[in-house]
This record gives sequence, structure tokens and C-alpha cells, in this order.
Amino acid sequence: MRAVPAVVVITLTRNRPEKLRKAMRSIAAQLHPAVQHLVVGDRCDFIGDSVNRVALEREFPRSVVIANEHRTDSYLPTHLARLRARAAADADAEFVSMLDDDNLFEDDHLTSLADAVAVHDVGAAHSWRSLWDDADQPWLIGTEDPWVPNPRLSRISFERLAHEGVFETGTNVVRDRARYGVGMGRVDTNEWFLTRDLFLEYSRPTPPSPAERRLGLTEDALMTLRMVRAGVPIVTSGRATVRYFMGGYSNQNVDGVAIDEQSAKGR
Repeated sequence: MRAVPAVVVITLTRNRPEKLRKAMRSIAAQLHPAVQHLVVGDRCDFIGDSVNRVALEREFPRSVVIANEHRTDSYLPTHLARLRARAAADADAEFVSMLDDDNLFEDDHLTSLADAVAVHDVGAAHSWRSLWDDADQPWLIGTEDPWVPNPRLSRISFERLAHEGVFETGTNVVRDRARYGVGMGRVDTNEWFLTRDLFLEYSRPTPPSPAERRLGLTEDALMTLRMVRAGVPIVTSGRATVRYFMGGYSNQNVDGVAIDEQSAKGR
């Protein structure tokens, strides 16, 4: 019987305690037995209070809760990448996974991904995701890419991704792929399950190029593209085990914070 790999799940949070508790419950419910949940309060008043940190660690024994008080870069994706890299570097785990504080894992999320990397003997795997609204109702895909704000470009992106099988009109499942089109990739932060070594190498929390910044590329898109370009073997579980709630970006607009403090770009 193969050993069960230890995995650390990293969650960054900012002043959304009720959503955070839901996310933490979904980690506590994971069938995978070797899980540590590292919660980083990003300039978060709630996590900044030591009473709340202690209470969360008592309620969720698998969790370690720490506070970060400073923004490390004006470009939010770079800042978030740096926080996750620090957390991963300090963790004693073979694999890294991530969960935003406003999303949830299905109970078998980590086990299905651990099985995928073991079966294919690779270091990186990802899931698919199902889309939901704030009322816990399925968010059905139409004929536009919901992550592209320009209507014309959104329709073009949708058609390309629908052709690749990522989107299907009338469903709420996004079948993300780490490789499609010409050198392009889209795997959401919450879907990844990869070795700590791969994560630290390819998440590289360095500022993006001017062109990447103009495109508003986020930290998960940059990591995916770097891995694809390097030819890293990546597999999918083929299962939508992330419940992804529409309407925001990690740690953005909770209290007026934009992705880029210089250009105030968002998605």
C-alpha cells in the first residue's frame, strides 16, 4: 500500500470570517487523512485579533492561523503569490493545494487529486470546478467567457474554450485545462494539487512583465503558463470538486482594494 502524501492547503483571507469558516469546514471534512490547513490573514482585522486566531485553531484542529500585516507589492497577484510561497516554504508537506476563503472543496477533492498524481506518476494535477452564486444556486454558463470583461473578446474567448471542451452552455461546470490554444492555459488557484517543489519553482512571486501586467494576468495564470512552457507533466482528475462562487478576486474589494493599486484593474 502506498503512503498517503501529506498536503498543506493554503488559504489567504481578508475580513470575511463567515465565508472563511465555511471554507475551513470544507477542509475539515476532507476524506484525505494527511491534511494541514494554513490560513493567512492578509492585513485582516479579524485574523489580526489573537483571540480569533486561537478560537479558529481550537474549532479546526488541522489548522494553523497566522497574520500578515503588510502588502508586499502594488500588484495584488504578485503580493498573493508571495504570501502563498512563504506559507508553502514553511510547511512540512509533500504537496500543496490552495483554497480561497470564498470557495469550497467537495469532500473527496484532495483524495481524487492524490489518486490522479499517483496513478499517472506525476507531480501536478488539477480538478475542474462547478460555478455557484451567492444564493448557493448553480451559475449557468451562457455564451460568453465570464472572466473576460470586454464583450467582444469575451464571446471570442468563449467560442475558443467551448471548442476545447472547457465551457458548455447551460451547465455550471468548467472543465479547465492546463494546455489549450497556442501556449495558453487556465487552471484556477483552487484546482491545483502539486508537489511543494514544483509550486515553489513555478509560482515564482516575482513581478510580471509589462505585457503580462497590461493583460492583468493573475498569479494562477502565470504559474500555469510557466509550467506549460516548461513541459511539466500535468493531469486532471476529471472531476468538478471545487465549488467556485462567482463575483470577485481573492482579497479584492473587501474594503476597496484593487488588483493593481496603480491602475485599479479588476476582473
